[in-house]
Amino acid sequence: MKKKINLVLIFLIAALGIVFYFLINKDVRNRERYKTVSPTLSSIEKTRYISGVVVPSKEIEIKSQFSGILEKLYCKEGDKVEEGDKIAKIKLISDPITLENARKNVHLTLIEFKDSQKIFERNETLFKDGVISQSEFEMYEKAYRINKKEYEFAVSQLNLLSKGYKNNIAELTNLVFSTTSGTVLELPLEEGSSIIERNNYNEGSTIATIADLSKLVFKGSINESDLTQVKVGMELDLSIPSLKFEKLGAKLVNIGTKGYEKNNIIYFDFSANLDSSNNRFSRIGISALAKIILDQKKDILVINEKNILFQSDSTFVEVLKQDGLLHKQYIETGISDGINIEIISGIKKEDIVKVR
Repeated sequence: MKKKINLVLIFLIAALGIVFYFLINKDVRNRERYKTVSPTLSSIEKTRYISGVVVPSKEIEIKSQFSGILEKLYCKEGDKVEEGDKIAKIKLISDPITLENARKNVHLTLIEFKDSQKIFERNETLFKDGVISQSEFEMYEKAYRINKKEYEFAVSQLNLLSKGYKNNIAELTNLVFSTTSGTVLELPLEEGSSIIERNNYNEGSTIATIADLSKLVFKGSINESDLTQVKVGMELDLSIPSLKFEKLGAKLVNIGTKGYEKNNIIYFDFSANLDSSNNRFSRIGISALAKIILDQKKDILVINEKNILFQSDSTFVEVLKQDGLLHKQYIETGISDGINIEIISGIKKEDIVKVR
């Protein structure tokens, strides 16, 4: 009896061994038949690369207050200038109508000045006597000072047009001075060119363009689909292909409020300040490439996006089970960088997924 029991046990063990051998071989054959992969822990960055240009944060156009001929330039493009440095000399050409208008302006401003002076002196006495308040007196004083300055300017303008200088020969004003410190970017006019004065009705001729190259900005544009993921204060990584720089730091400081259409896509302009330590630029208008991180996740379960089946609004993968067969498994996905995609639920790290 005991011998029979032993034979039965040996038979059962052998049968189980054959079954396991068959299943293992079947699993191996399926693994060999299909290329498989398992999800891994990794990080994903959703990025955009945007091309743009590096320009000064502010460009100042130097203009003349008087019309004439550009007689001499005292600088050239690329020169560094300080506030108050001479930029150009203008040869004044006055016509009779301009001179007559200047004389007329002197008479009119003189009348205004004398009237405001009388009013000021009268109210000064009233203020000292305590009849009017200080704020009311300051209003009359302000009007008097403004009219006085307007009259002095009118006299200076007449002297300049008729004599070539303001109130004395040493105080020449046919010289154009820099109103800021920086680098001369452009001199659009050559010596001998006509100069149009700057006034309320005309912007006037630009004699020079000056900018501070230590304060630069990157200007680019982003489409509306990414607009909600871009915020003021974000850090950007810039690279300058032509100068072979490493990464340059920049911070997004402004996003345009009005979009514009280009190739049937709405874009918004933005600007980012470059790190002030990046002062190696001697030229501006250079193209640059900005890397913007729209979203980022670390240590998440990911899989190659090509291994996913997309059906309607659902996503699936084919998982190799212990029975050696492929089973379609619904998964929930998250962030993607176009190559790898986050797995939120549906499969685990140890699952075996068919490579498509």
